[in-house]
Amino acid sequence: MTPARILDGRLLAERLAGGIRTRAAALSASGLSPSLLVLSLRPPPPTLKFVRRIAEVADLLDVSVAADVATDAGDLRARIALANGDPKTHGITIAMPLPTDVDVAGLIALLDPAKDVDGQHPTNAGAVAQGAAGFVPATAAAIIALLLDAGIVLAGLRVVVVGRGDVVGRPTALLMLREGATVTVTHRLTRDLASHTREAELLVVAAGVPGLITPEHVRPGAVVIDAGINATPEGFVGDVDPHVASVAGALTPPGALGHLATTLLLASVVEAAERAQRAR
Repeated sequence: MTPARILDGRLLAERLAGGIRTRAAALSASGLSPSLLVLSLRPPPPTLKFVRRIAEVADLLDVSVAADVATDAGDLRARIALANGDPKTHGITIAMPLPTDVDVAGLIALLDPAKDVDGQHPTNAGAVAQGAAGFVPATAAAIIALLLDAGIVLAGLRVVVVGRGDVVGRPTALLMLREGATVTVTHRLTRDLASHTREAELLVVAAGVPGLITPEHVRPGAVVIDAGINATPEGFVGDVDPHVASVAGALTPPGALGHLATTLLLASVVEAAERAQRAR
């Protein structure tokens, strides 16, 4: 069998970077510097890695990034309120995951939707569901952008999404529907997962379970998108077993979406700053 085609979002991110940087420079020249605030609470190592990656990419795109670590949920709420009212802050994102004792939905609802550049607020989530304009979760946007850039026609395609989370699984399914795909969403309660995934011409995995998808789950020649990032003693791994490469027609290696998702998140910061400039 022919080896699977590798889909790597880093190449697309590099092509997009120039245009984003030009837009950011134009804003800075007018006296408005695009700025993102990343908030976190008791961040685990993967979250700290995520924040560092944002800062590194932002530096290349001329976008300013500040990272604040809250001491508790009350402090995090206060920091959100301050950022909402700060005209120099154009984007706010809350680094996930948050501790299990925190009301995540309640905190997200406090974000100003105009600054919610990762599309987590109910206003933006509703816009995605209705096919309206709004900020889209960056990883979901990266999946669609990567597929379209690779020339994969989504209209009419049989898609199975493994994972129903608010950040990747659910918004990805909604965006696929917007593109005309036929979508099935599976999750941890789905019986006989493989019977569903083997029907997929395009399989998107965002379950947060290392190595969940094996060759037996994959239809020969299918496109497989691995959106999982899991911390293990051996390092960060995806949700898709590497041996899937022997069956799939195309797939993303672990981490292939990260740089593109970060680039698109920062593009949303620039867009938020442009909107703020027009509103002056």
